[in-house]
Amino acid sequence: MNFWDEIWGKYPETRMVYGTEKGRLREHFYQQFLANRKGLTLDLGCGDGHLSPFIENYVGLDISIKALLRFGKPRILGVVEYLPFNHDIFDLVVVCECLEHIKERDKVIGEVYRVLKVGGEVIVSCPYGHEPLHISTTSNPKGMFKRFDIGLMEYLDGRLDEDYLKTLFLHNGLLVKAFKVISIKGVPNNIFMWGVKK
Repeated sequence: MNFWDEIWGKYPETRMVYGTEKGRLREHFYQQFLANRKGLTLDLGCGDGHLSPFIENYVGLDISIKALLRFGKPRILGVVEYLPFNHDIFDLVVVCECLEHIKERDKVIGEVYRVLKVGGEVIVSCPYGHEPLHISTTSNPKGMFKRFDIGLMEYLDGRLDEDYLKTLFLHNGLLVKAFKVISIKGVPNNIFMWGVKK
């Protein structure tokens, strides 16, 4: 929790991430995917609510109070492994660039299943790759975190592929509808997978 509050307190996440080609492609994908959806949507690991303008009936959840204070739509301080919601209430759950930082991913997707209505959908996006336990560090002297005076920390920053995500979905009762891998200059960069609760 302290790590994410430090990140959101010092690092301009939205400007730095969505100012890149990768960020713009991700934003465009979500803008199209979320267009015209009317149901109640939960944004897990919502950060500063960057996706909230694209979502009509929005609830955001994040571990960082500093991130949540940056926007005005309904938001809740919490952790994605233990969602503070009743069963079967959301029409859509969005997990944008969050799952790769979580160790107990099976628990997260189990919670997503629990809070989704029957017929409800989930969409997950994360860095693409075959290293689910990849660790990143803020210690790189040339890295972006160093520029913003963020101290030495290591954090889980996994790279997940379609087989990994399909297994996670199916193990928790979610039917996989489709997935899309976005490449930049021919290199797979991000994966989007969506499914439905039957």
